[in-house]
Parts: sequence; structure tokens; C-alpha cells
Amino acid sequence: MTVLPPDSGRGDGPCSKVSCTADVRVDSILGYGSAFPYPLAAGTVVRLRFTYTLTPSTTLFPGTHDLPSPLVAGDAFRGMMEGAEGLAKGSGSPMAFTVSTYQKK
Repeated sequence: MTVLPPDSGRGDGPCSKVSCTADVRVDSILGYGSAFPYPLAAGTVVRLRFTYTLTPSTTLFPGTHDLPSPLVAGDAFRGMMEGAEGLAKGSGSPMAFTVSTYQKK
């Protein structure tokens, strides 16, 4: 839905230079792993961090094979999402969702 700007607070890593985070609408859930914290309803919007950024990643991760395709607002994809409570922020903090592998539809 919305691609967020780079996070300059992330030092000099890739996410300080290019977008790694987006607000994403979950259209469907195919399954949950036993460690996933709670179910998500279709239509839920979550803030999702993309491990390999949302941009063409070959220059940021040289030598890494099978990098996902870049995404822009409005693109649809299928991926494996991980969810965990924001442990660094303490108990009761918002969920942190990440995706490292996905396929653009």
C-alpha cells in the first residue's frame, strides 16, 4: 500500500539508503507456523520490513543469488512473513513483521 522512506537511523546499512519498510495489506493467509504470535485477518494492514530492501538489490548484496524482485506501492506478492514481539523495546511492544523471501505476482 505505502512504501516508507529510508531509515537514516539505521547507520550506514542498506536500509539507511533505500526503502526497506512498507505498510502492506494482508489479502490472505495460507498457514501459520507454531511460533507465529497470533492470527491476522484478511484486510489487516501491517508494517513489514523487507530484509533485502524494496529496490533492486544486486548492488547492495553482491554475490547473493535469487534476490527478490523490487516492489512499489500497488504491487502484489506472496511471501513468508515472520512476526515477533519487538523484544528490544520490551514486553507489550508492537509486533515486528519481516519478510525475506517473496514472489511478485
